[in-house]
Amino acid sequence: MPEIHGLVLEALEKAVQQDGELRLLAQGKTKAGLLSGTRSKAGLAAMKQCLDSDLSLFNVREEKEGKAQKPAHFVKITRRGIEALFENLQAPRRRALVGKVASSHQEVVREICLSQTGRDFAAIQADMDQLLNRKAEIFGSLRSMIQAEVAGLRAQEAHLRQLLENSSNLLEELSERRSSLGELGPIPEPRRKPQSVVGASSDEDLDFQRDVCEELVYAWQDATQPEVREALDRVMMNNGLEPVGQTGEVVPFDGLEHHTEDPVLAGEPVTVAAQGWRLVNRRGSYLIARARVTMTQPSTQEATHVSNDQH
Repeated sequence: MPEIHGLVLEALEKAVQQDGELRLLAQGKTKAGLLSGTRSKAGLAAMKQCLDSDLSLFNVREEKEGKAQKPAHFVKITRRGIEALFENLQAPRRRALVGKVASSHQEVVREICLSQTGRDFAAIQADMDQLLNRKAEIFGSLRSMIQAEVAGLRAQEAHLRQLLENSSNLLEELSERRSSLGELGPIPEPRRKPQSVVGASSDEDLDFQRDVCEELVYAWQDATQPEVREALDRVMMNNGLEPVGQTGEVVPFDGLEHHTEDPVLAGEPVTVAAQGWRLVNRRGSYLIARARVTMTQPSTQEATHVSNDQH
């Protein structure tokens, strides 16, 4: 069915509230009609829809009146007209109209409303099914994301366990070597400033050295046991790594070598909370991990001096 004109819907709404025939087009001030006139394009289009036999919104009867050249049209709303009316009305307006329907149309309106309610229920059920399907899709996606995240965490855990096991094995190996060399006295501490150039010379060897040193730094950062870090310190020193700062040391802040969450400006004194590491080889200096620093709190005497100056 084509779109029903707004003026036609108003005419249908008036007609369903009246029994019997009604004049379609008003004539003068004394003869009221469902349509007020056809002088405008909208009124003419509404008139054509009301008289369209294919739409069959009204049963139409023509009657010659007086000296008028054109016959007057008297109409009565059809079942198809009532169906078109209720299909195009919003639910609140449809419910308000039900109580105003003329007695001759009440049975038809009741059947149409029941049918419309059934269609509305079916549409609601279809929407519910779509929502449930969408809910299942969302939960499925979330489940997959969580499973992937858990798998990633387990892989990281396995990697950390492997690093810990490697560190423990290295510690045992170093302990065995210390025992075998016990007769020669204690093992001297490594120099804090290792040589700037180690054995690696080719690009392939230098790349391999950098990768090994990165893994050593990550293992050192993950280690929590002092003896593990002590063992790793010596291995790292012997592979061209040197520390960036010493824990507890007060140094001027340098954003290239230091990392902090405190509001610190370049050059201001900071305290090294965790040392960083850099690799020094034939290529030069390569920073692997910046030192973590914190804002240095002024001493009691300095704070007292500043307070006195302010007063």
